[in-house]
Formats: sequence, C-alpha cells, structure tokens
Amino acid sequence: MSPKNAQVLQEPQPGLFLIADPFLADPGFSKSIIFLVSHDHSGSVGFILNQPGVLKVGHVIDGFPEEKTVMHGGPVALDQVFFIHTCPRVTGSYHIRENLHWAGAPDALRSAVDYGLLSMNEILFFNGYSGWGPGQLVQELEDKSWILANLDTKCLFDKPEGLWKNSLRALGGHYAWLSEAPEHPQLN
Repeated sequence: MSPKNAQVLQEPQPGLFLIADPFLADPGFSKSIIFLVSHDHSGSVGFILNQPGVLKVGHVIDGFPEEKTVMHGGPVALDQVFFIHTCPRVTGSYHIRENLHWAGAPDALRSAVDYGLLSMNEILFFNGYSGWGPGQLVQELEDKSWILANLDTKCLFDKPEGLWKNSLRALGGHYAWLSEAPEHPQLN
C-alpha cells in the first residue's frame, strides 16, 4: 500500500476507510478496516475488508463462480449479500469514489461479467454490513475508536491478510507505531 496519498481525516464521507484503533474493545471489529459506502444525516454504512467469510459467491448468488469468497461485511443484515465493484454500467449501483460503485442488480452485475465489462477480481462480495445510526459514527470517531483515513482504493482488492497493519503503516508516524501494538497489551 502506497503511503504517498494516505492521510488521516476528521469528517466521515463515502469512500473513506475506518481503521480500528488497536485497543478497540469490541471483538467483532478488532483490528478491522472498513470501507465507508454511505454517510449522511440518517447514519453510515460500510463493509469490513479484512474478515473473510466461509461462504462462496456461487452458493449465494446463482450464476457466479463458486471459488470467490464472500467477506464478512459486518453484523447487520447477515441474511443479505452486498457488493462493491468497478463498473458504472451496473443498473441500480451507487457511485462511491473514483471508479467504485456499491450495490446494483445482481443480474446486471452478472451480465457485466459475462460481457467482459467487469472481472471477478473487480468485485467484492459481503455477507452483512457495518452500520451506525445518526451521529453514532461521529461519536465513535471522537471517542478514538476509529482512525478515519483516505487511502489508495487499490487496497480494496488486496489480500485481506495484513490490510489493517499495512493501512496504519501507510499513514506513517504515530500510526505506523500503532500497527505493532499487541492484541492484549495488559498481558505484556
């Protein structure tokens, strides 16, 4: 991950990353990194990028290859599959940032793959999502539960192993030091 454009920000918005503080008490989000796809007065939505799931895409959406893993996107709506992709032609999708889009019609997504407009490597599938009510994410940022960062979006399609640590290192300084924090500092 390139540190060239990485920076810490204060105001959440779609297309930014939430990096869990190494001492975040919630085990469901321990050392996680979340990509925000929505943030407004009604709340926020994002997907955990570094928690691979056990489901395969072909088992949950007809017509897709079975080898691609569905990531665990968060604890909300675990009975639904969501996706982020790079194809603006997918009907019903929302532009997030640069060439990234969220949601859309599964049939349109499958057609984009079939017609070569989109490769399977340009799609991320998620089981569930991470959500915050009005003002909740802003409060969690003020409480220092998360580090809000602008990172290179290429990391979305990197392997999830090491993503949390590499994201902190890309921010440099104090954040690079935090990337080496032990999981249970009280045991040291």
